Amino acid sequence: MINQKILDAIREQDCFKLLNLLLVHTKLPDDFDLIDEHTGKSLLVLIQESSINFSEQCPVEYAWGEVNVTPLQSVFIAVQRGDAPDFESLRYILMLGANVNHPINNQGDTILHKLMSLPSHPLALKELIRAGGDIFKKNNQGKTPLDLADEITSKYLLETYNQNNPKHNAAIKIQRQWRSRNKLENKSVALTHESLPLFPKRPLRSNPPDVKKMKLWIEKHKEEDKKTAEEVSHSIQHITFEHFLFGLKMAVKKFNLYLHSLPEDKRNYVLLVDSRKDKSGPWVTKLAQQFLLFPPSVIINTADPGKFIPTMDLNHIVLFDDASYSGNLLYKLQDSYYTSFLAKYRKYMNLQFHLIVPFTTERARERFKEFPTLLHTQETIPSFKVKNTFFKGETATYFDHKIPVDLSSIECIENGKLITGESSGVVFVEPMIPPYKL
Repeated sequence: MINQKILDAIREQDCFKLLNLLLVHTKLPDDFDLIDEHTGKSLLVLIQESSINFSEQCPVEYAWGEVNVTPLQSVFIAVQRGDAPDFESLRYILMLGANVNHPINNQGDTILHKLMSLPSHPLALKELIRAGGDIFKKNNQGKTPLDLADEITSKYLLETYNQNNPKHNAAIKIQRQWRSRNKLENKSVALTHESLPLFPKRPLRSNPPDVKKMKLWIEKHKEEDKKTAEEVSHSIQHITFEHFLFGLKMAVKKFNLYLHSLPEDKRNYVLLVDSRKDKSGPWVTKLAQQFLLFPPSVIINTADPGKFIPTMDLNHIVLFDDASYSGNLLYKLQDSYYTSFLAKYRKYMNLQFHLIVPFTTERARERFKEFPTLLHTQETIPSFKVKNTFFKGETATYFDHKIPVDLSSIECIENGKLITGESSGVVFVEPMIPPYKL
């Protein structure tokens, strides 16, 4: 039976009301087949026969004020704020007729143009291109989405576009052959070491902020602090495991491309593994195994580099981590390498140090420049910039696989503290156990 509120929204031609009700009160796409007992028509047919235009901009009231957005834009706003389950909702809006190539602002940008300024998300890109998204459509400045994309994203855009464009069958065949070759090469890389897990576990579920509890957390503040608390809530960034895994894949791909550019006899590398099994380093290293094209010559533990017997020609030393906020931990590991490892093995003074860290802050990247290190990273973690708060954290970002400690991320994410430092009694991000500690 179709929810009466949904039928009312269709009759009222209220696009955003309908969209919100669909996301909250239905199990899409199955519920599109529900039949209205009065008309005998399915929910999908009722929507398609209505005059609702899912490409038009409409005024929408957000916490920061009223803005004109299309339903397609609202999905990205909602996902960033944790109001919608995930980018799966994109598919349903596209099914309902949203025009991917419709301009969303006075600059002539489409949703694909806008997406280039947001963190990369492969599912979103794929859905938009499948729906006819034009990566060559120019805005008023003559820029295409492809022009605005970084190197890695542009390659992904072209590959996805070619896969979904029948005019590019030859390109598709070539790309499939390339991917098949890579898959075969990937299977040959098996990272085995006492410090690495046999099978890296995944987060049990996605863990976005509870929007109702977040609003309650804001209300717990004094009246003069509520506006600042609201700013804090808008700054919080939740990164899903799928988003993280894509970032890791892209960071490893950059490392692969670097090694591939070298002669074969210059690709040998040592893989450093963090000795602390309760930290994310070993887990991330094992996850990265599926993306590596070149296996390490040797794997050693960061706690005991003395076990390494240098009997082979080596050119690089590599260390993985999931994210870096202040850069302090990875800085210390590099410092230890340069002061202890190289002091013992002077013949490796010219080893190129590589950090593969998919998510990093600008501060961390600046810190790493103190050493001759090559950083392979994918995405910048925004710094926390809201003023007049008690919080000392570097960022307002957390992941499905972990909530960083309070010096890395603001405390309210972990324990719901007020911006003044007192307890609110409201926790809007559910506590979780990192998969590498299970």
